[in-house]
Amino acid sequence: MASTRPTADELQRRLDGLAVKHGVPGATVGLLIDDKITVCATGVTRRDSEGVPVTTDTLFLLGSIAKVWTATLVMQLIDQARIGLDDPVNRHLDPPLHLADQQVAEAVTVRQLLTHTGGFYGDGEDPLEFGDDAVQRTVASYADLPQLHRPGRLFSYCNAGYNVLGRLIECVSDSTWDAALQERVIAPLRLERTFTVPHRAMVHPLAVGHDPRPDGHELAPVDVWCDPRGSGPCGSTLAARAHDLLNFARAHLLDGEGPDGQRLLSAAAARQMREPQVSMVDAGEGEAWGLGWEVLRTAEPTVVGHGGNTNGQLSQLYLVPDHGLAICVLTNGDVTGQLRAELCDEVLSQVVGVTVTHRPVPAAPGTRVDLEPFVGSYGREDLRFAFRETDGLLAADFLPGHDAERLVGSFTAAMPYVSAASFLLAVPGFEEVPQLFTFVREDGGDGAATHVSLGGRVLPRLPAGDRSPQGGTP
Repeated sequence: MASTRPTADELQRRLDGLAVKHGVPGATVGLLIDDKITVCATGVTRRDSEGVPVTTDTLFLLGSIAKVWTATLVMQLIDQARIGLDDPVNRHLDPPLHLADQQVAEAVTVRQLLTHTGGFYGDGEDPLEFGDDAVQRTVASYADLPQLHRPGRLFSYCNAGYNVLGRLIECVSDSTWDAALQERVIAPLRLERTFTVPHRAMVHPLAVGHDPRPDGHELAPVDVWCDPRGSGPCGSTLAARAHDLLNFARAHLLDGEGPDGQRLLSAAAARQMREPQVSMVDAGEGEAWGLGWEVLRTAEPTVVGHGGNTNGQLSQLYLVPDHGLAICVLTNGDVTGQLRAELCDEVLSQVVGVTVTHRPVPAAPGTRVDLEPFVGSYGREDLRFAFRETDGLLAADFLPGHDAERLVGSFTAAMPYVSAASFLLAVPGFEEVPQLFTFVREDGGDGAATHVSLGGRVLPRLPAGDRSPQGGTP
Protein backbone atom coordinates (compact mmCIF):
# COMPACT_ATOMS: atom_id res chain seq x y z
CA MET A 1 0.00 0.00 0.00
CA ALA A 2 2.63 2.53 1.07
CA SER A 3 4.62 2.08 -2.17
CA THR A 4 1.59 3.08 -4.27
CA ARG A 5 0.55 6.04 -2.16
CA PRO A 6 0.85 9.34 -4.07
CA THR A 7 3.15 11.84 -2.42
CA ALA A 8 1.94 15.25 -1.33
CA ASP A 9 3.85 16.77 -4.26
CA GLU A 10 2.12 14.39 -6.71
CA LEU A 11 -1.29 15.26 -5.29
CA GLN A 12 -0.50 18.96 -5.48
CA ARG A 13 0.60 18.76 -9.13
CA ARG A 14 -2.51 16.80 -10.08
CA LEU A 15 -4.82 19.20 -8.28
CA ASP A 16 -3.14 22.29 -9.75
CA GLY A 17 -3.22 20.88 -13.27
CA LEU A 18 -6.83 19.72 -13.19
CA ALA A 19 -8.04 23.01 -11.70
CA VAL A 20 -6.48 24.89 -14.61
CA LYS A 21 -7.69 22.32 -17.16
CA HIS A 22 -11.31 22.54 -16.02
CA GLY A 23 -11.44 26.19 -15.01
CA VAL A 24 -12.14 25.56 -11.31
CA PRO A 25 -11.51 28.67 -9.17
CA GLY A 26 -10.38 26.84 -6.03
CA ALA A 27 -10.24 23.38 -4.49
CA THR A 28 -8.75 21.12 -1.85
CA VAL A 29 -8.05 17.41 -2.01
CA GLY A 30 -7.66 15.23 1.05
CA LEU A 31 -6.33 11.67 1.17
CA LEU A 32 -6.43 9.26 4.11
CA ILE A 33 -4.35 6.08 3.82
CA ASP A 34 -2.85 3.95 6.56
CA ASP A 35 -4.27 6.41 9.11
CA LYS A 36 -2.24 9.29 7.63
CA ILE A 37 -3.97 12.36 6.20
CA THR A 38 -2.56 14.50 3.38
CA VAL A 39 -4.35 17.69 2.25
CA CYS A 40 -3.45 19.97 -0.68
CA ALA A 41 -5.06 23.23 -1.84
CA THR A 42 -5.13 25.29 -5.01
CA GLY A 43 -6.70 28.45 -6.43
CA VAL A 44 -8.67 31.26 -4.81
CA THR A 45 -11.69 31.40 -2.53
CA ARG A 46 -13.50 33.86 -4.80
CA ARG A 47 -12.63 34.59 -8.40
CA ASP A 48 -13.27 38.35 -8.33
CA SER A 49 -11.63 38.91 -4.94
CA GLU A 50 -8.14 40.17 -4.19
CA GLY A 51 -6.87 36.69 -4.89
CA VAL A 52 -7.36 35.24 -1.41
CA PRO A 53 -5.83 31.75 -1.76
CA VAL A 54 -7.54 28.55 -0.78
CA THR A 55 -5.58 26.87 2.02
CA THR A 56 -5.84 23.47 3.66
CA ASP A 57 -7.93 25.12 6.41
CA THR A 58 -10.45 26.78 4.06
CA LEU A 59 -14.03 25.77 4.80
CA PHE A 60 -16.17 24.46 1.93
CA LEU A 61 -19.87 23.69 2.00
CA LEU A 62 -20.18 19.90 1.81
CA GLY A 63 -23.62 19.91 0.18
CA SER A 64 -25.31 16.52 0.15
CA ILE A 65 -22.38 14.77 1.82
CA ALA A 66 -24.23 16.06 4.90
CA LYS A 67 -26.81 13.34 4.24
CA VAL A 68 -24.29 10.74 5.45
CA TRP A 69 -23.92 12.74 8.66
CA THR A 70 -27.72 12.84 9.07
CA ALA A 71 -27.89 9.11 8.36
CA THR A 72 -25.21 8.56 11.02
CA LEU A 73 -27.40 10.34 13.59
CA VAL A 74 -30.38 8.19 12.58
CA MET A 75 -28.34 5.01 12.94
CA GLN A 76 -27.23 6.13 16.41
CA LEU A 77 -30.91 6.31 17.41
CA ILE A 78 -31.44 2.85 15.95
CA ASP A 79 -28.42 1.59 17.92
CA GLN A 80 -30.11 2.92 21.05
CA ALA A 81 -33.42 1.22 20.14
CA ARG A 82 -35.17 4.59 20.22
CA ILE A 83 -36.45 4.09 16.67
CA GLY A 84 -36.67 1.16 14.26
CA LEU A 85 -35.38 1.13 10.70
CA ASP A 86 -38.74 0.05 9.37
CA ASP A 87 -40.84 2.26 11.63
CA PRO A 88 -43.24 4.62 9.85
CA VAL A 89 -41.56 7.96 10.36
CA ASN A 90 -44.83 9.50 11.57
CA ARG A 91 -44.69 7.24 14.61
CA HIS A 92 -42.05 9.62 15.95
CA LEU A 93 -42.88 13.03 14.44
CA ASP A 94 -44.72 15.77 16.32
CA PRO A 95 -46.38 17.41 14.49
CA PRO A 96 -46.76 14.59 11.95
CA LEU A 97 -45.61 14.69 8.36
CA HIS A 98 -48.19 15.79 5.80
CA LEU A 99 -47.82 15.20 2.04
CA ALA A 100 -50.12 15.57 -0.95
CA ASP A 101 -50.82 11.83 -0.56
CA GLN A 102 -51.46 11.49 3.18
CA GLN A 103 -51.53 7.70 2.97
CA VAL A 104 -47.87 7.86 1.94
CA ALA A 105 -47.08 10.28 4.77
CA GLU A 106 -48.53 7.82 7.26
CA ALA A 107 -46.76 4.79 5.80
CA VAL A 108 -43.33 5.96 4.60
CA THR A 109 -40.58 4.38 6.69
CA VAL A 110 -37.22 5.46 8.06
CA ARG A 111 -35.51 2.97 5.72
CA GLN A 112 -37.32 4.35 2.67
CA LEU A 113 -36.25 7.89 3.53
CA LEU A 114 -32.63 6.83 4.07
CA THR A 115 -32.59 5.01 0.70
CA HIS A 116 -34.44 7.68 -1.33
CA THR A 117 -37.33 5.32 -2.08
CA GLY A 118 -40.13 7.29 -0.38
CA GLY A 119 -41.34 8.42 -3.78
CA PHE A 120 -42.40 12.00 -3.08
CA TYR A 121 -40.98 15.05 -4.85
CA GLY A 122 -37.83 16.20 -3.10
CA ASP A 123 -36.42 19.24 -4.91
CA GLY A 124 -38.87 22.05 -4.19
CA GLU A 125 -37.72 25.43 -2.95
CA ASP A 126 -37.61 25.28 0.83
CA PRO A 127 -38.80 28.30 2.88
CA LEU A 128 -36.39 30.90 4.23
CA GLU A 129 -36.19 29.63 7.79
CA PHE A 130 -33.23 30.32 10.07
CA GLY A 131 -34.44 29.92 13.67
CA ASP A 132 -34.19 26.90 15.95
CA ASP A 133 -37.54 25.71 14.53
CA ALA A 134 -36.28 25.97 10.94
CA VAL A 135 -36.34 22.23 10.20
CA GLN A 136 -39.81 21.84 11.72
CA ARG A 137 -41.17 24.73 9.64
CA THR A 138 -39.49 23.40 6.50
CA VAL A 139 -41.03 19.95 6.92
CA ALA A 140 -44.41 21.58 7.61
CA SER A 141 -44.18 23.14 4.14
CA TYR A 142 -44.22 19.70 2.50
CA ALA A 143 -48.00 19.22 2.70
CA ASP A 144 -48.37 19.77 -1.06
CA LEU A 145 -45.40 17.70 -2.26
CA PRO A 146 -46.70 15.37 -5.01
CA GLN A 147 -45.95 11.67 -5.24
CA LEU A 148 -43.66 10.62 -8.10
CA HIS A 149 -43.93 6.87 -7.49
CA ARG A 150 -45.21 4.45 -4.85
CA PRO A 151 -42.93 4.09 -1.81
CA GLY A 152 -40.28 1.40 -2.11
CA ARG A 153 -40.77 0.84 -5.86
CA LEU A 154 -38.10 3.09 -7.40
CA PHE A 155 -35.05 5.10 -6.38
CA SER A 156 -35.45 8.85 -6.75
CA TYR A 157 -33.02 11.11 -4.93
CA CYS A 158 -35.01 13.13 -2.38
CA ASN A 159 -33.64 16.11 -0.49
CA ALA A 160 -36.96 16.63 1.29
CA GLY A 161 -36.81 13.09 2.67
CA TYR A 162 -33.56 13.86 4.47
CA ASN A 163 -35.03 17.00 5.98
CA VAL A 164 -37.81 14.79 7.33
CA LEU A 165 -35.10 12.58 8.84
CA GLY A 166 -33.57 15.70 10.37
CA ARG A 167 -36.90 16.46 11.98
CA LEU A 168 -37.08 12.84 13.20
CA ILE A 169 -33.72 13.36 14.92
CA GLU A 170 -35.03 16.53 16.54
CA CYS A 171 -38.20 14.90 17.85
CA VAL A 172 -36.48 11.81 19.26
CA SER A 173 -33.47 13.61 20.73
CA ASP A 174 -35.42 16.68 21.93
CA SER A 175 -32.87 18.90 20.23
CA THR A 176 -32.23 20.79 17.03
CA TRP A 177 -30.53 18.94 14.18
CA ASP A 178 -27.58 21.33 14.48
CA ALA A 179 -27.17 20.70 18.21
CA ALA A 180 -27.56 16.94 17.79
CA LEU A 181 -24.86 16.88 15.12
CA GLN A 182 -22.55 18.98 17.27
CA GLU A 183 -23.08 16.88 20.38
CA ARG A 184 -23.20 13.42 18.85
CA VAL A 185 -20.76 13.64 15.90
CA ILE A 186 -18.69 16.82 15.65
CA ALA A 187 -17.57 17.00 19.30
CA PRO A 188 -16.86 13.26 19.79
CA LEU A 189 -14.75 13.23 16.60
CA ARG A 190 -12.93 16.42 17.71
CA LEU A 191 -13.67 18.21 14.46
CA GLU A 192 -12.31 21.72 15.02
CA ARG A 193 -13.36 23.26 11.71
CA THR A 194 -16.85 21.86 11.07
CA PHE A 195 -19.96 24.04 11.41
CA THR A 196 -23.66 24.01 10.50
CA VAL A 197 -24.59 27.64 11.16
CA PRO A 198 -23.06 30.51 9.15
CA HIS A 199 -22.31 32.80 12.08
CA ARG A 200 -19.90 30.19 13.46
CA ALA A 201 -18.35 29.37 10.09
CA MET A 202 -17.85 32.94 8.93
CA VAL A 203 -15.02 33.73 11.40
CA HIS A 204 -12.88 31.19 9.50
CA PRO A 205 -11.58 31.25 5.90
CA LEU A 206 -14.48 30.41 3.57
CA ALA A 207 -14.77 29.34 -0.05
CA VAL A 208 -17.46 31.08 -2.10
CA GLY A 209 -19.31 29.05 -4.71
CA HIS A 210 -19.34 29.86 -8.42
CA ASP A 211 -22.07 29.19 -11.00
CA PRO A 212 -22.07 29.71 -14.78
CA ARG A 213 -23.27 33.14 -15.89
CA PRO A 214 -26.67 33.04 -17.63
CA ASP A 215 -25.10 34.17 -20.90
CA GLY A 216 -22.30 31.64 -21.11
CA HIS A 217 -19.84 29.25 -19.46
CA GLU A 218 -17.86 31.80 -17.48
CA LEU A 219 -18.15 31.23 -13.74
CA ALA A 220 -19.18 34.00 -11.38
CA PRO A 221 -19.45 34.08 -7.58
CA VAL A 222 -22.89 33.23 -6.20
CA ASP A 223 -25.00 35.90 -4.48
CA VAL A 224 -25.91 33.78 -1.44
CA TRP A 225 -23.31 31.71 0.39
CA CYS A 226 -25.64 28.97 1.70
CA ASP A 227 -29.29 27.94 1.66
CA PRO A 228 -31.63 28.23 4.67
CA ARG A 229 -31.03 26.40 7.93
CA GLY A 230 -34.21 24.35 7.53
CA SER A 231 -32.52 22.39 4.73
CA GLY A 232 -29.45 21.63 6.83
CA PRO A 233 -30.13 17.88 7.21
CA CYS A 234 -30.12 17.40 3.42
CA GLY A 235 -27.02 19.51 2.83
CA SER A 236 -27.54 23.27 2.83
CA THR A 237 -25.35 24.42 5.70
CA LEU A 238 -22.67 21.89 6.74
CA ALA A 239 -19.23 23.40 6.13
CA ALA A 240 -15.87 21.81 6.90
CA ARG A 241 -12.25 21.68 5.91
CA ALA A 242 -11.00 18.57 4.12
CA HIS A 243 -9.09 17.32 7.18
CA ASP A 244 -12.27 17.23 9.28
CA LEU A 245 -14.24 15.47 6.56
CA LEU A 246 -11.57 12.75 6.42
CA ASN A 247 -11.71 12.33 10.19
CA PHE A 248 -15.45 11.72 9.84
CA ALA A 249 -14.66 9.21 7.09
CA ARG A 250 -12.08 7.55 9.34
CA ALA A 251 -14.76 6.69 11.90
CA HIS A 252 -16.76 4.93 9.18
CA LEU A 253 -13.67 3.13 7.89
CA LEU A 254 -13.16 1.88 11.46
CA ASP A 255 -16.76 0.61 11.56
CA GLY A 256 -17.98 3.34 13.88
CA GLU A 257 -14.98 3.73 16.17
CA GLY A 258 -13.94 7.26 17.07
CA PRO A 259 -10.94 8.71 18.94
CA ASP A 260 -9.65 6.84 22.00
CA GLY A 261 -11.83 3.84 21.19
CA GLN A 262 -15.14 5.59 21.86
CA ARG A 263 -17.97 4.53 19.56
CA LEU A 264 -19.77 6.79 17.13
CA LEU A 265 -21.82 3.79 15.96
CA SER A 266 -21.92 0.08 16.64
CA ALA A 267 -19.81 -1.89 14.17
CA ALA A 268 -22.97 -3.59 12.89
CA ALA A 269 -24.70 -0.26 12.22
CA ALA A 270 -21.67 1.23 10.45
CA ARG A 271 -21.35 -1.81 8.19
CA GLN A 272 -25.10 -1.87 7.53
CA MET A 273 -24.92 1.70 6.23
CA ARG A 274 -22.57 0.46 3.47
CA GLU A 275 -24.67 -2.56 2.47
CA PRO A 276 -26.73 -2.27 -0.74
CA GLN A 277 -30.40 -1.64 -0.03
CA VAL A 278 -31.69 -0.69 -3.48
CA SER A 279 -30.21 -1.18 -6.96
CA MET A 280 -29.61 1.80 -9.20
CA VAL A 281 -30.95 1.90 -12.76
CA ASP A 282 -28.65 4.66 -14.01
CA ALA A 283 -25.29 3.25 -15.14
CA GLY A 284 -23.66 6.57 -14.30
CA GLU A 285 -24.95 6.65 -10.73
CA GLY A 286 -23.16 3.75 -9.08
CA GLU A 287 -24.47 0.24 -8.50
CA ALA A 288 -26.65 0.59 -5.41
CA TRP A 289 -27.61 2.77 -2.47
CA GLY A 290 -27.13 1.92 1.19
CA LEU A 291 -28.34 3.67 4.33
CA GLY A 292 -26.91 7.09 3.53
CA TRP A 293 -23.97 5.90 1.42
CA GLU A 294 -23.97 5.44 -2.34
CA VAL A 295 -22.40 2.08 -3.21
CA LEU A 296 -20.19 2.67 -6.24
CA ARG A 297 -18.75 -0.87 -6.32
CA THR A 298 -20.21 -4.01 -4.80
CA ALA A 299 -17.31 -6.23 -5.93
CA GLU A 300 -14.09 -6.24 -3.94
CA PRO A 301 -12.78 -3.76 -3.14
CA THR A 302 -16.10 -2.17 -2.21
CA VAL A 303 -16.27 1.58 -2.76
CA VAL A 304 -18.88 3.79 -1.11
CA GLY A 305 -19.23 7.53 -1.22
CA HIS A 306 -21.36 10.61 -1.61
CA GLY A 307 -21.24 13.81 -3.60
CA GLY A 308 -22.46 17.31 -2.86
CA ASN A 309 -23.63 20.35 -4.81
CA THR A 310 -24.94 23.52 -3.21
CA ASN A 311 -24.67 27.21 -4.05
CA GLY A 312 -21.84 26.73 -6.51
CA GLN A 313 -19.77 24.49 -4.22
CA LEU A 314 -19.30 20.90 -5.34
CA SER A 315 -17.73 18.05 -3.42
CA GLN A 316 -16.97 14.34 -3.50
CA LEU A 317 -16.05 11.76 -0.86
CA TYR A 318 -15.10 8.11 -1.50
CA LEU A 319 -14.25 5.36 1.00
CA VAL A 320 -12.57 2.01 0.28
CA PRO A 321 -13.07 0.18 3.60
CA ASP A 322 -11.01 -2.91 2.63
CA HIS A 323 -7.96 -0.67 2.20
CA GLY A 324 -8.58 1.92 4.92
CA LEU A 325 -8.65 4.62 2.25
CA ALA A 326 -10.72 7.78 1.93
CA ILE A 327 -10.39 10.60 -0.59
CA CYS A 328 -12.31 13.86 -0.72
CA VAL A 329 -12.29 16.76 -3.17
CA LEU A 330 -13.92 20.07 -2.23
CA THR A 331 -14.37 22.75 -4.92
CA ASN A 332 -16.02 26.12 -5.46
CA GLY A 333 -16.90 25.70 -9.13
CA ASP A 334 -16.41 22.21 -10.64
CA VAL A 335 -19.70 22.46 -12.54
CA THR A 336 -19.28 19.43 -14.81
CA GLY A 337 -17.64 17.31 -12.11
CA GLN A 338 -14.63 16.52 -14.27
CA LEU A 339 -11.97 17.67 -11.78
CA ARG A 340 -13.48 15.53 -9.03
CA ALA A 341 -13.95 12.52 -11.30
CA GLU A 342 -10.48 12.60 -12.86
CA LEU A 343 -8.60 13.24 -9.62
CA CYS A 344 -10.46 10.59 -7.61
CA ASP A 345 -10.14 8.00 -10.37
CA GLU A 346 -6.41 8.68 -10.75
CA VAL A 347 -5.78 8.17 -7.03
CA LEU A 348 -8.08 5.15 -6.67
CA SER A 349 -6.48 3.51 -9.70
CA GLN A 350 -2.98 4.11 -8.38
CA VAL A 351 -3.66 2.93 -4.84
CA VAL A 352 -6.27 0.15 -5.11
CA GLY A 353 -6.48 -0.55 -8.84
CA VAL A 354 -10.08 0.51 -9.48
CA THR A 355 -11.98 3.50 -10.87
CA VAL A 356 -15.57 4.50 -10.16
CA THR A 357 -16.53 6.98 -12.87
CA HIS A 358 -18.73 5.48 -15.58
CA ARG A 359 -19.03 7.27 -18.92
CA PRO A 360 -21.74 5.54 -20.96
CA VAL A 361 -21.05 5.49 -24.69
CA PRO A 362 -23.50 5.25 -27.59
CA ALA A 363 -24.21 1.91 -29.22
CA ALA A 364 -22.86 1.14 -32.68
CA PRO A 365 -24.52 3.14 -35.48
CA GLY A 366 -27.50 1.37 -36.95
CA THR A 367 -28.41 -0.51 -33.75
CA ARG A 368 -32.15 -1.14 -33.96
CA VAL A 369 -34.35 -0.38 -30.97
CA ASP A 370 -38.11 -0.14 -30.45
CA LEU A 371 -38.68 3.45 -29.34
CA GLU A 372 -42.43 3.23 -28.83
CA PRO A 373 -42.27 2.32 -25.08
CA PHE A 374 -40.38 5.56 -24.41
CA VAL A 375 -42.30 8.09 -26.50
CA GLY A 376 -44.36 10.56 -24.48
CA SER A 377 -44.12 13.44 -22.02
CA TYR A 378 -42.54 13.11 -18.58
CA GLY A 379 -42.20 15.77 -15.92
CA ARG A 380 -42.00 17.12 -12.40
CA GLU A 381 -42.52 20.57 -10.98
CA ASP A 382 -39.05 21.72 -11.95
CA LEU A 383 -38.59 20.32 -15.46
CA ARG A 384 -40.24 18.26 -18.18
CA PHE A 385 -39.35 16.45 -21.39
CA ALA A 386 -41.34 15.38 -24.40
CA PHE A 387 -39.75 12.40 -26.20
CA ARG A 388 -40.63 11.57 -29.79
CA GLU A 389 -39.35 9.40 -32.61
CA THR A 390 -37.72 11.25 -35.50
CA ASP A 391 -36.22 9.31 -38.42
CA GLY A 392 -35.64 6.24 -36.27
CA LEU A 393 -34.01 8.20 -33.43
CA LEU A 394 -35.32 9.37 -30.09
CA ALA A 395 -35.47 13.15 -29.77
CA ALA A 396 -36.15 15.27 -26.68
CA ASP A 397 -37.86 18.63 -26.24
CA PHE A 398 -36.81 20.17 -22.91
CA LEU A 399 -38.80 22.77 -20.98
CA PRO A 400 -37.14 24.00 -17.77
CA GLY A 401 -38.75 25.33 -14.63
CA HIS A 402 -37.60 26.98 -11.39
CA ASP A 403 -33.82 26.88 -10.90
CA ALA A 404 -33.19 24.93 -14.12
CA GLU A 405 -33.96 28.08 -16.10
CA ARG A 406 -30.84 29.74 -14.69
CA LEU A 407 -28.55 27.21 -16.33
CA VAL A 408 -30.35 25.82 -19.37
CA GLY A 409 -33.06 27.23 -21.60
CA SER A 410 -35.53 25.28 -23.72
CA PHE A 411 -33.92 23.11 -26.38
CA THR A 412 -34.43 20.16 -28.70
CA ALA A 413 -31.83 17.44 -29.27
CA ALA A 414 -31.42 13.92 -30.62
CA MET A 415 -30.62 11.19 -28.08
CA PRO A 416 -28.07 8.51 -29.08
CA TYR A 417 -29.01 5.01 -27.91
CA VAL A 418 -26.74 3.34 -25.32
CA SER A 419 -28.24 -0.02 -24.33
CA ALA A 420 -31.39 -1.62 -22.87
CA ALA A 421 -33.60 1.41 -22.11
CA SER A 422 -30.87 4.05 -21.83
CA PHE A 423 -30.05 7.03 -24.03
CA LEU A 424 -27.65 9.98 -23.89
CA LEU A 425 -28.59 13.64 -24.07
CA ALA A 426 -26.05 16.43 -24.59
CA VAL A 427 -27.33 19.47 -22.71
CA PRO A 428 -26.35 22.77 -24.38
CA GLY A 429 -23.43 24.28 -22.53
CA PHE A 430 -22.49 20.94 -20.93
CA GLU A 431 -21.89 18.81 -24.02
CA GLU A 432 -18.61 17.41 -22.67
CA VAL A 433 -20.54 15.33 -20.12
CA PRO A 434 -23.73 13.97 -21.76
CA GLN A 435 -26.52 12.99 -19.38
CA LEU A 436 -27.79 9.41 -19.24
CA PHE A 437 -31.56 8.89 -19.42
CA THR A 438 -32.96 5.47 -18.47
CA PHE A 439 -36.62 4.58 -18.96
CA VAL A 440 -38.19 2.34 -16.30
CA ARG A 441 -41.49 0.76 -15.30
CA GLU A 442 -42.61 1.11 -11.71
CA ASP A 443 -43.81 -2.50 -11.60
CA GLY A 444 -40.66 -3.77 -13.33
CA GLY A 445 -42.67 -5.34 -16.16
CA ASP A 446 -42.72 -4.87 -19.92
CA GLY A 447 -44.55 -2.27 -21.96
CA ALA A 448 -44.58 1.50 -21.93
CA ALA A 449 -42.23 3.17 -19.47
CA THR A 450 -43.88 4.82 -16.48
CA HIS A 451 -40.85 6.98 -15.60
CA VAL A 452 -37.56 8.22 -16.95
CA SER A 453 -34.58 8.41 -14.60
CA LEU A 454 -31.82 11.01 -14.94
CA GLY A 455 -29.17 11.91 -12.43
CA GLY A 456 -30.76 9.53 -9.94
CA ARG A 457 -34.13 11.29 -10.04
CA VAL A 458 -37.27 10.05 -11.80
CA LEU A 459 -39.80 11.94 -13.86
CA PRO A 460 -43.25 10.30 -14.10
CA ARG A 461 -44.99 9.91 -17.44
CA LEU A 462 -47.66 12.57 -17.89
CA PRO A 463 -51.17 11.72 -19.07
CA ALA A 464 -51.61 11.72 -22.84
CA GLY A 465 -51.90 15.25 -24.13
CA ASP A 466 -50.60 16.76 -20.88
CA ARG A 467 -47.22 18.44 -21.29
CA SER A 468 -47.38 20.16 -17.90
CA PRO A 469 -45.23 18.94 -15.01
CA GLN A 470 -48.19 18.32 -12.72
CA GLY A 471 -49.23 14.85 -13.83
CA GLY A 472 -48.92 12.01 -11.38
CA THR A 473 -47.95 8.37 -11.58
CA PRO A 474 -50.27 6.39 -13.86
